[in-house]
Amino acid sequence: MSDKKLFGMAEESGRWLFVVFGFIINLCLGGVYAYSVFAKPVRELMKVTATEAGLPFMIFLACFAALVFVGGQLIAKLGPRNLGILGGVILGIGWMLASQSSSILMLAISYGVIGGGGVG
Repeated sequence: MSDKKLFGMAEESGRWLFVVFGFIINLCLGGVYAYSVFAKPVRELMKVTATEAGLPFMIFLACFAALVFVGGQLIAKLGPRNLGILGGVILGIGWMLASQSSSILMLAISYGVIGGGGVG
């Protein structure tokens, strides 16, 4: 039997926390698709076309895809835990700013650029 510890627990028990943390991270990564629920209310609230309402989602995906490479380079310097925390904080800031957006441009910047950058 090993005396190794993970998260202050026995190795066999502590390793399951990696599964839980991985599940939580995947939920956050899939959060981008929740935008489809908000697209119609965004169109109505901001009085924009369907294409304009989809712009924040498109920008989010573009920033996510473009910054994955940067995240891959940063993981060697910061480590997976620190990079995950940093990405979560940036994503949270983007979502909080998006909740205060009064125009489609501000929503595209806050949700699309900042939020997409956090996920990337």
